[in-house]
Amino acid sequence: MDHPEQTLLLPDLAMHEVAVLGACRIIALTGTSKPGLDYALSDDAVDQDYLEIREVSHGGHVPSLSIDNRSDQPVLILEGDILVGGKQNRMCNSTVMAPGNSSLEIPVSCVESRRWRYNSRKFRKPRSTSSIDVLRKLKSGKFNQGSHSSNQAAIWQAIEEVQRQARYSSPTDDHGEVLMLRGSDLQQFLDTATCPTDAIGLAVILGARGHVVDIFDRPTTCQHYWRQKVSSALPTIIDTSMPAEAASTETLKQELDELKATRWKSIEAVGMGIELRTTTKYRSQATALCVDDVPIHLNLVSRE
Repeated sequence: MDHPEQTLLLPDLAMHEVAVLGACRIIALTGTSKPGLDYALSDDAVDQDYLEIREVSHGGHVPSLSIDNRSDQPVLILEGDILVGGKQNRMCNSTVMAPGNSSLEIPVSCVESRRWRYNSRKFRKPRSTSSIDVLRKLKSGKFNQGSHSSNQAAIWQAIEEVQRQARYSSPTDDHGEVLMLRGSDLQQFLDTATCPTDAIGLAVILGARGHVVDIFDRPTTCQHYWRQKVSSALPTIIDTSMPAEAASTETLKQELDELKATRWKSIEAVGMGIELRTTTKYRSQATALCVDDVPIHLNLVSRE
């Protein structure tokens, strides 16, 4: 059921440049955040074997997965997280806060179109998050349908384009495989572009291609996701000879200010809370999971 439009309580954010790679800038966002409820991250929950992610049935169903949280503590899974295993790798369509001691079906999209057979019964912890190109298609599909469902064909098309840009073809069209290779290529840069301890968010500005932003309710969550967010946001091919000045911060500053004043539409979240959605005057699309009126995770991706 839809809720009335509402505003979002975001802290005043300061921007701090962390690193530059060609026309790309890595920006840390700091501010006085209000931490939400106590929760675990999906990586840790899977590692400790109290979060189980699996196919909804033996035969499977592409747009949904089943999760069991066997602890008393809620568990956070992010929009765009790539889940590895089952009959094919999937991407989580929306940020989910799974209640303690609960079972849920979560909406997902296929990011490995040439596999439909088991390589494991359980899904492993997310090894990466989707690229900006795929994230754009995910958000557009959700916004157009007014639900948590994606436009699967558009996502497959974006994955094919990412592989073409990377000059790499996965045998199963596995989006996560390309991103893992990309992370290896960028390892030295990622080792130097580290997360400040007080950061609650990050922005990757991609020159003329726009930007992607993630804001969390606490620094520890930001630190946990920082490396994979930076790695997956950077283009598959970067021309380091391009001037860094091409990546302007002005639009980003204006959009961050706009997010605090805009009216957000809301829909029921999967799990706890509500999901808020808005489109900025620059046509960027933003989603935010709020639990008890606290924004746990906000993601904004610019339109090309």
